[in-house]
Amino acid sequence: MKIQKNLILNVLGIMMVLTGVTMVGGLLSALLLREFSMAVVFLATMIPMVLVGFLLYRITKRKNQVLKMRDGLVATTLCWVFAIALAAMPFMFSGAFTSYIDAVFEAATSITTTGATLIADTATVPKSLMFWKAFLNWFGGIGILLLAISILPAMGVGAANLVSAETSGNSLSNIRNRMRDIAKRIFLIYLILTVTEYLLLIFSELGIYDSLILTFQSVGNGEQIHTGGGMMGYGNIYVEVVVALFCILSALSFINYPLLFKKRFREFFSEPEFRMFITVLAVLIVVVSTGLIAAHTYGSPGEALRQGALGSIAFTTTAGFQTEGFDEWPQFIQWLLLFAMAIGGCSASTSGGIKMVRLSVLFSVIKRNVYKRVHPNAVVSVKVGGRAISDDKVSMIITFTLVYILITIFSCILLSLENYDMKSTVSTVISMLSNTGTTISNHPGIEYFSDFSPFSKLYMVILMITGRLEVMTVFLLFMPAFWRTSK
Repeated sequence: MKIQKNLILNVLGIMMVLTGVTMVGGLLSALLLREFSMAVVFLATMIPMVLVGFLLYRITKRKNQVLKMRDGLVATTLCWVFAIALAAMPFMFSGAFTSYIDAVFEAATSITTTGATLIADTATVPKSLMFWKAFLNWFGGIGILLLAISILPAMGVGAANLVSAETSGNSLSNIRNRMRDIAKRIFLIYLILTVTEYLLLIFSELGIYDSLILTFQSVGNGEQIHTGGGMMGYGNIYVEVVVALFCILSALSFINYPLLFKKRFREFFSEPEFRMFITVLAVLIVVVSTGLIAAHTYGSPGEALRQGALGSIAFTTTAGFQTEGFDEWPQFIQWLLLFAMAIGGCSASTSGGIKMVRLSVLFSVIKRNVYKRVHPNAVVSVKVGGRAISDDKVSMIITFTLVYILITIFSCILLSLENYDMKSTVSTVISMLSNTGTTISNHPGIEYFSDFSPFSKLYMVILMITGRLEVMTVFLLFMPAFWRTSK
């Protein structure tokens, strides 16, 4: 069966409209902040985008359209590529960037919730552009396609296969069965977290603007770059605690949150992935803080604990907000946090990385194989939380991990052409692929990615999209068998 081009164009038309609608936030902020030149930029960009997108949708609309798996994977990838290309226009037209490639890079870091940026001094960038960048981060956190999933069925498009490319771990089967209900619940939970954090931040010394910026970025587990010093630029422990807390909450599986509404607290807290995530985070905080105290990195144990906790949360949740003097931390701590960044948070969350549920399965596979070496005739299944995992799922998770590692190695070799040191290159690749954005390097040009060549920047955009779409979605597009076989 051939690719349904008409159907894919129909979905792209919807995506163009959604991307244009997100610019309303930038337009309103420009008007309220009296940045009228930026208001013109947003208007001149969004109106043609919405009109063209709606026209494309109407022309390609057909009755009883159903996305096959292959169509869904292609549409998913193209939607993210088109959304990034379109979202880059306000960055370019604002005058903040002189290169369209730089604008694309900045748009990609926002939509994919990667904390990277080319902006070294936010004071030189219009506030409304920074607001829209943060709003894109929030929008990307929930997933552009996940937002669209509630309206696609009403338009005659079977969207189940779109979400299959947007979700990870063991949540896929549930999402296929109750598509719209789960999408609505996830969006409702996302809104609750957003409103709650904003209300908590508004009671601090922050104003409305800064509170919204931080809320959008932390709930989406993206960048915290509004101040020059990252999170430490606010100098407010209350703000740090609130932001860190909601980064953790957003790194938990949104699929399991309804259990709390049903008062099934024991079931929620006994979820294997939740327990593993919290355990890993707690151990990491203790180890990192102890290492900072032992190395006398800071003047007091209290400050070392504060910095260690924030750093551990930033990397484990893949929020990537900066901490003070991170590049001067002991080497073993830096490499430990790099590993935490590669693993990431829970499945069906705004975090990136391999995800805790996959790590749980991999540990179970190792445990089973070691046992079978001693007892070769034993029949032992791979279990997570007492539940057996099918061989097909185990095989998929092992394949995913191997592909993830291969892409990391290949990308490190490719970016090594920039001739930076190994730690800088490896941390940059993992940072892009895990959608974290924070690197370990003493080079200022790497911290803000400004010294990379245009080719490397575009390749990093591909890495961001690949990581956001759970690696295999993009990887399959380069397999000849994917295009030959009917899906």
